[in-house]
Amino acid sequence: MSAPGDSGERILVVDDEAAIRGLIRRLLERAGYDCRTAESSAEAERILDEESFELLLADLQMPGGSGLDLMAGVRATHPDTATILITGVDDPQLAEAALSLGAYGYIVKPFSPTELSIQVMNALRRRKLEIAQRHERKRLEQVVEARTAELRQAVEDLKLSEEETARRLAAAVEARDHETAEHIERVGEYSALVARWLGLPAEHCELIRRSSTLHDVGKIGVADEILPKPGPLTSAERVAMQRQAMIGHDILSGSRLDLLELAATIAWTHHERVDGTGYPRGLAGSEIPLEGRIVAVVDVYDALTSDRPYRQALSHDRALALMNTGKGTQFDAIVLDAFLAALQHAEPAIHPPEAAVA
Repeated sequence: MSAPGDSGERILVVDDEAAIRGLIRRLLERAGYDCRTAESSAEAERILDEESFELLLADLQMPGGSGLDLMAGVRATHPDTATILITGVDDPQLAEAALSLGAYGYIVKPFSPTELSIQVMNALRRRKLEIAQRHERKRLEQVVEARTAELRQAVEDLKLSEEETARRLAAAVEARDHETAEHIERVGEYSALVARWLGLPAEHCELIRRSSTLHDVGKIGVADEILPKPGPLTSAERVAMQRQAMIGHDILSGSRLDLLELAATIAWTHHERVDGTGYPRGLAGSEIPLEGRIVAVVDVYDALTSDRPYRQALSHDRALALMNTGKGTQFDAIVLDAFLAALQHAEPAIHPPEAAVA
């Protein structure tokens, strides 16, 4: 086991009495420490600015400043330097004041060499422990910061992966139904716009934007002769077309990815009506998830204001007038009102189809 001072710790002794300074220095150097002395706080501060020390021993009463003031300054500017207060007054309140300033020890004159040695060893050991703990905390903070950055990147990569999956599925629908990419993007933008107008959290609004682009993914399972048919559908064809809501849900559900799970819900519910006469399950009112009620409104608006194989696009005003006749029956009244209000304040980046503004 190493003896005190074997590692060559540096100690600064500050006392205005030369005899005390000399005595402490001799005792500490005899124990193997490297010592320097100062006779005032000002001299000690100058030395500390030029050299580093593991420990400062300071007398309480000195010309030009007290040991407490010196310790307070050292704690602020040299946090790795331990401090011990030396005083001729055995005062519990003074000891408490010194300890509150971060002092590692409190020595009352006269003191024995053993007492001095024990106080110095304890202060230096505590200093090493606190520095090690500080470094470990810093290391752990850096590890946590790095892991957090990695997790954020992983989440972002997952979101990008989810969105890429959504894009590819949406592209498959476009290929089958000849819908344009602009229609799918508009449904997403309109849905997020309404969600924001309704006061939903920004993160959920973005999730709705991405998920709603897959609202008609079930059309992948509809026969080729039905999707582009220019005339009215027969009863059997209408039933086959309505199956797309269930098909879309079955394609998208069960992934445990938030984007695809919400997309599954939207695909399943955006053809429901608030009066309970929609499909595929005849849900009514609040039984229909809010996201489904939102997409029900924006999908119909964009469909009405876009050219279809069986009709030309309606104007913006005509489409809104027609939709208002379904307020409270086909469409959720609050959602429809939010859509109308949001359209009036829509960002320039969101444009209806050209035919709608013609």
